[in-house]
Amino acid sequence: MGIGDRLEGFTSNMKHSAQATGVTVFTAILRILTGLVLGYVFGIVAQELMGFGSLGILLFVVVTTAAFYKVSSEWTLLKVFLFDVFCILVLQILKMYIMLAP
Repeated sequence: MGIGDRLEGFTSNMKHSAQATGVTVFTAILRILTGLVLGYVFGIVAQELMGFGSLGILLFVVVTTAAFYKVSSEWTLLKVFLFDVFCILVLQILKMYIMLAP
């Protein structure tokens, strides 16, 4: 095994590691953004139901983001993306219900 083979193996290993790291970082960012959106929605709903201030919304956002990040720790990028699509569909259904309800 010559120096050329070692160098080629090293570069291919680095390329694979960089791609895996990129996917992992993108998945973590997507999980955080999803948690922030869920927390904001739940915070606004709780504010309307209970009537607390903006500090309560902030608390809901932080707690929901941390809880979602912990729950989705084993999820792959595809699972997080499918969860986001499902949430978008549910929110569209709720929006249609609110707009059509008497």
